[in-house]
Amino acid sequence: MPNSNSVSYNSDSPGTDDLVLGGQARVNGLVLGGLEGVRWRLASPSIEQRVAALTEALSYDRAGLKLIIQALRDEFGQVEEAAAQILRQQPGLDARYALEEEYIPLRSVFGMDYLLLRNYLGAGKWREANEETWRLVQRICSNGSSSWLQLEHLRNFPCQDLQTIDRLWIRHSEGRFGFSVQARLWRQVWERIGRIQNDRDRFRARRTAWERFGDRVGWRVNQTWLLQDQFQFSLDAPEGHLPTIQATRLSQVAIRQFLWTDLFARVDQCRGLR
Repeated sequence: MPNSNSVSYNSDSPGTDDLVLGGQARVNGLVLGGLEGVRWRLASPSIEQRVAALTEALSYDRAGLKLIIQALRDEFGQVEEAAAQILRQQPGLDARYALEEEYIPLRSVFGMDYLLLRNYLGAGKWREANEETWRLVQRICSNGSSSWLQLEHLRNFPCQDLQTIDRLWIRHSEGRFGFSVQARLWRQVWERIGRIQNDRDRFRARRTAWERFGDRVGWRVNQTWLLQDQFQFSLDAPEGHLPTIQATRLSQVAIRQFLWTDLFARVDQCRGLR
């Protein structure tokens, strides 16, 4: 015998006591539709829900367009790509400007897949993003023929790939991390050392500059270089702290200073600063 006081509840349709605003999203008994429903679906943990909401947002003119533009910074790469695809089909200047300023196309000379890196960065998984960054760098530099980073390959690192990686780090760290951030800080330190005339003095100056750079970005603490597991994988880390060099022994740090300063030089070349 059913209890006369019981209430049958179907989460897929509004009840008699629910406030219905269009029937698109339910939040604590409130069924939301219209633009508010789109906003809630864009915050859904489901990628499919977010992508579907982007298409519906087109029905709400400028307010909907604003939501689509905001999705260019979505934590999920699939949602960002869907938003970019929609904006490419829009004729207005707002859509064109958003694509130029906000969207980071995952371009690669060698056809590298940067989606995983973008997803790690979007989710704030800095350690995983750091590991993925160097996996990609190593693959590009070694060209599949060696497990070692090659100085010649770093000096000729494809600008398209370098800028893709750098822009992803800058975007998701709000400008705190990235190769170009590190290159700027290295340039500031090196310029303070002054012009060195002979090779011997230049080598000594470069080592001193590298140590000061390490102090500046937090790779060197109390005159001791950090190893791979000692870095700070958070936004609380010093400016330029990530991505880090991959070193499991102190002896690797000294060797790789030449690799990374040449990478910084390549960053400046790609940006037209050298």
